[in-house]
Amino acid sequence: MCLRYDIVSIFQQRRFRCKRKPKLLVLKGEVTMNVALLGASENPNRFAYKAMTLLLEKKHNVVLVNPKLKKFNHLEIVADLDQLNEKIDTLTMYVSPKISSELTDKILRFNPSRIIFNPGSENSEIEPKLRTAGIQIVKDCTLVMLNSGRF
Repeated sequence: MCLRYDIVSIFQQRRFRCKRKPKLLVLKGEVTMNVALLGASENPNRFAYKAMTLLLEKKHNVVLVNPKLKKFNHLEIVADLDQLNEKIDTLTMYVSPKISSELTDKILRFNPSRIIFNPGSENSEIEPKLRTAGIQIVKDCTLVMLNSGRF
C-alpha cells in the first residue's frame, strides 16, 4: 500500500515510491481537538509551520490565522479571529506581544478554552484579562507539549 496520505511526508516533501500523485490530506481516525494557530506561516523553517505539521499529524483540526496568507494547500486560513466559524479548544500564539495586545478584544470575543503562549509570544499585559474571562493560560511550547503528550 502506498503511504501517500501521510501528512508529515507531504509537508516535508519526501519522495514517494508510488507512481500516483500524492493527495493533499486524508485524516484517518477521529479529530481530537480544534486548534487555531495565530501567526501561521508557510515557511517550513518557522516554528508555526512545524507546529501546524505536528498538530495535523496528531489528528487535530487546525485553522490558520494570518492576514497575509491567502491560501495554503488544503487548510482553512482566516485573516482575522472574528472570521472563525467553529468553537476552538486551543489558540496557540506565534505572534509578538505587541500584536497580541492589539488583538485582546478579539481574543476575548473569540473565547477559546485555552491559550498557549509559545516562547517569545508571552504577554503579561493581557494575561489577567484572559484569566478573568475564564481562559486557561499556558506558557509553553506547542511542539514540546505535542511531543511529550501534554497537549
